[in-house]
Amino acid sequence: MEHEADWQRIHTLLDLVSKKIVLPLFVDKNSPKFVGSAFLVRGENYRYVVTARHVIDEIPEELKPSLFCFVDKNAGAPIGGFHLRTSDVGLHTGGLDISVIRLDPATPEWKGDLVRDFLSLDQLNPESSGFEARLFAVPGFPASKMHIRNATDSVLKPYSIGGQSAALETYQALSLTPLTHIVMDFDQKKSYEYLNDAGTHRPPNPRGMSGSPVLDLWVDENGEAACLIVGVAIEHHKTKNAIVCTRIGTVLDMIARLEVGYQ
Repeated sequence: MEHEADWQRIHTLLDLVSKKIVLPLFVDKNSPKFVGSAFLVRGENYRYVVTARHVIDEIPEELKPSLFCFVDKNAGAPIGGFHLRTSDVGLHTGGLDISVIRLDPATPEWKGDLVRDFLSLDQLNPESSGFEARLFAVPGFPASKMHIRNATDSVLKPYSIGGQSAALETYQALSLTPLTHIVMDFDQKKSYEYLNDAGTHRPPNPRGMSGSPVLDLWVDENGEAACLIVGVAIEHHKTKNAIVCTRIGTVLDMIARLEVGYQ
């Protein structure tokens, strides 16, 4: 990004988009426990909650039925429906780590001040370039900020970390391919948070941000900031100073199965 004005446009867009699309997941409404980040997608036939597989798998079995998100300060909406994991459809190799929950059709439309937007399928871009010099951001909810009794706008404010595509050598060191993953450079000691006064703060520990959407950011020929969802964050790899993300094509493949009634 060559100009300060371009950076400001990116920050403004990211602040707006992040607050609309990413949501924190909890279990146990009586004593809310934060479990991870997620985002929502509306298909032609169903609505979906997308997150990382390990976010769901690590919830104790007795608490999984209590999975919910806040829709208002003291009101939570249950997240129930058919749960599809990458391993359920033969995608258990290569560390894809995705869960898609098809909401029960009887689930009413969520209403409340804290409701996030459902993304349309055309906002998910599987064609984003691989390890070229792209600018990515991951908006989500770090666990260190999520010790709460109820929800407020300030508590449910997402944090956003970002960086450029890692070099091909980093992919190779992690035994990953740009065909299925995005690896984003991220050194917590040297990186800046994209939100909160346009990048003047060090980012928090990203633990808890698994399941967050990955945004591909750019300024178009008209000078307008733009973004598309290109992946799902699944791991902070400290030794390689990287955030590992699964490409959104895996999510689209899973949704395509669920749209036609996969059980």
